[in-house]
Amino acid sequence: MNLSSLVAVLVVISSITATGEAQRPAPSAGVYVVRLGADTMGLERIRRSADSLWADVVERAPETEVHHMRASFGPDGHLRNFHQTSHRFAEGRELP
Repeated sequence: MNLSSLVAVLVVISSITATGEAQRPAPSAGVYVVRLGADTMGLERIRRSADSLWADVVERAPETEVHHMRASFGPDGHLRNFHQTSHRFAEGRELP
């Protein structure tokens, strides 16, 4: 995952964590397409509920990578769990 994507996710997590239960935002979702000229360099899908945040990110440079992230929050709004998996692909096959 590139640094800007990780920073964006952490900013969202920290803003949700800081708000607490009484001020949690309503469920929402967003999709971002990252382009360089005519090339699509990445896709990001972010979904949020009252107690969770999910992010799916696909990057094409320098190799294709897919990242899945999930953050869970307790009733007090503090981060309880964060899980991330990443996969790299090359020429149509997954790399270890």
